[in-house]
Amino acid sequence: MYIKRAVRHRSAQLIVIDPREIGLCKYAALWLRQKPGSDVAVINGLMNIILQENIHAKEFVETRTEGFEEVRKIVGKYTPEYVEKISGVPADQLRAAARLYATANKSSIVYAMGITQHKTGTDNVKSLANLAMLCGKVGIESGGINPLRARTTSRGPATWAACRTSFPLTRW
Repeated sequence: MYIKRAVRHRSAQLIVIDPREIGLCKYAALWLRQKPGSDVAVINGLMNIILQENIHAKEFVETRTEGFEEVRKIVGKYTPEYVEKISGVPADQLRAAARLYATANKSSIVYAMGITQHKTGTDNVKSLANLAMLCGKVGIESGGINPLRARTTSRGPATWAACRTSFPLTRW
């Protein structure tokens, strides 16, 4: 309800990345319908665009992260056209989503169990962390990475803090 309310009453823009047409899709400015199992490619593609267009949070990355050049190298091959072949997400939609996320004053990544409950689940979460750090969207009000859980102990601690952060390496 909070997400729907933010879109309806607070001019928030929502990006949904889900292969299924879930209820939130009707509230979304963009719905990226990726092939199952291609989450890391999509997220790496978003980071590729953000870096290519130089819209990342340079000061945040320089002062609060480590391993940036390694991530830049990894995501370098994930051009929008390459990601489209892997994921089925049209390159122009991927570009629009990258721009919308990176240039927003506040952005929050919210995910549920679906992104974690398959063989690339750990890499999916690491990739989301990379994306949030790249854009400086952690450690700010209404930002960060927010896992939705039925109970706080459903998969261990669902907390993630960013004081001095490292880019966790992810590979496709």
